[in-house]
Amino acid sequence: MDKTELEEFIKSTDQDIEIKEGKQFLEVTVPTSKLHSLAKKLRETEQTQFDFLFCISGVDYGQDLGVVYHLRSTKFDHVVVLKTRTTDREHPQLDSVADIWNTADFLEREVYDLLGIRFTTILI
Repeated sequence: MDKTELEEFIKSTDQDIEIKEGKQFLEVTVPTSKLHSLAKKLRETEQTQFDFLFCISGVDYGQDLGVVYHLRSTKFDHVVVLKTRTTDREHPQLDSVADIWNTADFLEREVYDLLGIRFTTILI
């Protein structure tokens, strides 16, 4: 799957997703309510296999708080960046992706320490 096919695959998962070509990676902006399901699809789909979460960054945008996830497929050498925001600065909360990538557990704690964003566990 090349970059164009990857972009088409991601667009096909949901119409509320914005995709743009970043300076280095494909950047996908996803609503907070859809982040976990998209992340899971990117990890589990045979054609994508994003098996490595190599960075989570918390971002203070002024009005909003956000989180940026850098994902890599070690099998296909794809890289994609997922971005999401919350407008709730008083009680910011996002779904955890630690059930998808174990390394997220530590990285999400770092974001909590920096910005106070709580990550909730998805019960399946």
